[in-house]
Amino acid sequence: MDKSTPSRRRLLATAAAVAANPAWAQSGDVRLRRDGAERALPARTLGFNTPANNAIPFEDPAYAPAVKAIAPHYLRFPGGTVANYYNWRTGQLDVTDYPDGSIYRKFMIAKMVPATLKAHPNGVFYDRFHAFAEQVGADVVMLPNLETSTEANEAARFQAMAARGLVPSHIEMGNEFYHALVMDPETLKIFPDWKTSLARTHRYLEAIRPSLRKDARIAVQAASSRLHHPDASPPDDPRALKERQWDDAMAPEPWFDAVTAHLYPALSRSAGLKAMADIPGNVGMIYPAMLARADEGYDRSLSDTAARMPGKEIWVTEWGGFETENTLGTSNVKFDGMWLHQVTRSLMSQLRRREVTVSNYHALFARGDMSSVLKVGPGEPKYTPVNSAGVLHWFFAATRGPDAHYQRVRVEGSQRIAAHGTIDGEGFRDVEAALLRQGRRRTLFVHNAWDTPHGLNLGDLVGATTPLIADVVATPDLLKVYHDGVPAVTPLPTQRGVTAPAHSLTRVRWTA
Repeated sequence: MDKSTPSRRRLLATAAAVAANPAWAQSGDVRLRRDGAERALPARTLGFNTPANNAIPFEDPAYAPAVKAIAPHYLRFPGGTVANYYNWRTGQLDVTDYPDGSIYRKFMIAKMVPATLKAHPNGVFYDRFHAFAEQVGADVVMLPNLETSTEANEAARFQAMAARGLVPSHIEMGNEFYHALVMDPETLKIFPDWKTSLARTHRYLEAIRPSLRKDARIAVQAASSRLHHPDASPPDDPRALKERQWDDAMAPEPWFDAVTAHLYPALSRSAGLKAMADIPGNVGMIYPAMLARADEGYDRSLSDTAARMPGKEIWVTEWGGFETENTLGTSNVKFDGMWLHQVTRSLMSQLRRREVTVSNYHALFARGDMSSVLKVGPGEPKYTPVNSAGVLHWFFAATRGPDAHYQRVRVEGSQRIAAHGTIDGEGFRDVEAALLRQGRRRTLFVHNAWDTPHGLNLGDLVGATTPLIADVVATPDLLKVYHDGVPAVTPLPTQRGVTAPAHSLTRVRWTA
């Protein structure tokens, strides 16, 4: 019989637990605690924006296995701006030239239309893309064409899809009407404001509605104007002003379920165009600005959208490692360690929000450049993962349902880092964490975005004798470019605790 006091027995039990698993007793300099209630995630949440007419070789039999290895939940068809010019009968893009066309219209005519004809000479067709999505284990977010197609033509398109049983559940009504092809005069006539554009959207929806599934979810477009232009002062730029006015006019309607958000914390918009002139010399300013925009900037923008659209889901159908200045040919920014941390923090910021039920990374390109996650190699396998593919896979795998749950984690001892970018007062926490659960399996992500290693006290999350598996992606050189491959995954020892290195994403897994 144990005659020791209750406090003595507790002390002995604690000592035994410490001996069995020192990681549990690690007194790291940051302590991780559950913050609020766990919530269930949708069966599918994360995926890719897939501008199929662009550099996405989905017809190649070798491509599907490479994409399946990343494990996206969703693919978006036909993706992005191309959706507003996609001709479903020819599988090509219909873009008309005008003398006063915007820089984006001229880019599409000069670059995108010839590129899609070269990449897909026989056209891009949905039935083939749908088969590709099934091969990689993904559902489709479908965009009808509300700009260069008619209501009757889109109705015929969806009738043909329904006849083959290929209509997906998620329907996104067009793309980025709020900036009207970057203030193109002809596009502005069609989409001058929220009210006019919403009425057009409703007409097209009614045209295709007879072909939609009973469980169809419908999304209309928000402008996410507060990401780069908060309420502190009216924006001077006409495009920014139009986006502000668009969001200010929004109101929920019963006939749609969700609103979209496109969130790009690009270097040029977070730190400013001048900073891009000397990226090595300005890293100390650029990096915090990008992280802050992907953290507090995301919170500001998503909170604004959620407040204007109560009860509606938010589909972040475009976000990620994308620099507009690259697309328009005014710069050549590359995907380096800074961008990898921007992507990581963007993922964690979206997971914090209950309203975000769809999130599509831009883009599923295979050309080994800034927006790519794959690259064609000289040997086998044909396609090599690059840039953010590895980090995305970690999150895709940990959040996939049907029994996926998210738990916010408070990091006691973390510090707020103030940025000095284009928005005064914006900042981020140096260490952010999230706990994902799938049945008994737990995955803890710890993002240490700053330059100091941190020991992790996991005593409030992990059982006293629970075995841990830990690994890490670290980028000690923030300017190292990852166009030829993803950063290495390194196992971490757990016998004496877990330490998150500087500039790293740490993954800790266990079963409980």
